[in-house]
Amino acid sequence: MQQDRIGMVYQGVTPDATLQGYGLGWWVDRTNVGVVADAGAYGAMPFIDNPRRYAAFLLLEKDSTVGTKLRTATKPLLDAIIDGATAQKL
Repeated sequence: MQQDRIGMVYQGVTPDATLQGYGLGWWVDRTNVGVVADAGAYGAMPFIDNPRRYAAFLLLEKDSTVGTKLRTATKPLLDAIIDGATAQKL
């Protein structure tokens, strides 16, 4: 479900520049391998960062444009927190 099927089969792209690929139900980030998201019509934004082994679900009642903006603004912050917590365990 998280494989970029439109890229592999159709060489396609999506309207979201941050999630250029699409699997079966998940939008695929081609720049950050292993990161997928699925924006909802009313802004809900679940995403999975497989390499970092975490997932988040941003729940809001607005629209998918706002959900995408929220994901792109908060994911780097969450990545830094996860990376910091992982480094402390070493």
